[in-house]
Amino acid sequence: MKNLSPPKLNIETPTLVDLNLQKDINNLLNERYQTHLEKQETISIIAKIGNEASYLSAQLGDNDRAHVFEFFVRDCQESDLDGGLDLLIDYLDGTLFEFFEEDRNAFFPLDFTPRDFEYHQIWVRHEFHDFKAESLALGLLKKSS
Repeated sequence: MKNLSPPKLNIETPTLVDLNLQKDINNLLNERYQTHLEKQETISIIAKIGNEASYLSAQLGDNDRAHVFEFFVRDCQESDLDGGLDLLIDYLDGTLFEFFEEDRNAFFPLDFTPRDFEYHQIWVRHEFHDFKAESLALGLLKKSS
């Protein structure tokens, strides 16, 4: 029976994937989408795994603003963890392709929502961050309290 509850990221995927592997994935993604990236933009990922789950976060942007896509899949057996991460990378690749084709529209919810993909349920979400504006807002909130 499928677990229909939203991911518990730190509990279900506590182990950071090898940093060299993450660097290689970053390089491949940046090379693949270089014609779509604006000046100073990069794509960077964070990948984590657990006993039966994989998590992938991808940030597309620069130091000022960024889109953050998050993907999670569970019910991947221990011997299948590489497959779980591969599945999420495939899903990210398709997401980025559509994102750029749709003039940078993500069509993803803010909260984790399940989507079916290749016989698995992948939990997805997306946020856009304006780091300067968020920092200014936080400063104003601190001054007013």
